[in-house]
Amino acid sequence: MDYSQCFDHVCHNHATMCMKHLGISKKLANVLKYSWLRQKRYICWDHNVDPNPVYAHVGLPQGDGLSRWLSTKLCQTR
Repeated sequence: MDYSQCFDHVCHNHATMCMKHLGISKKLANVLKYSWLRQKRYICWDHNVDPNPVYAHVGLPQGDGLSRWLSTKLCQTR
């Protein structure tokens, strides 16, 4: 299985449902979903940054420890 883009393609609704199924409180799951929906990404190329952010509609932040755990759990359920 190729994990190179696994964080980039996770649906926030699926991630929230998975967390609730695994026993994480509904309130915490919804807070995380809200924060993920508000992610801004800036496109960079050749040492330049576009000042206009792109809003992420899917994907989990890769630096978040919970994202790695949750991505693994989501892969196990498929």
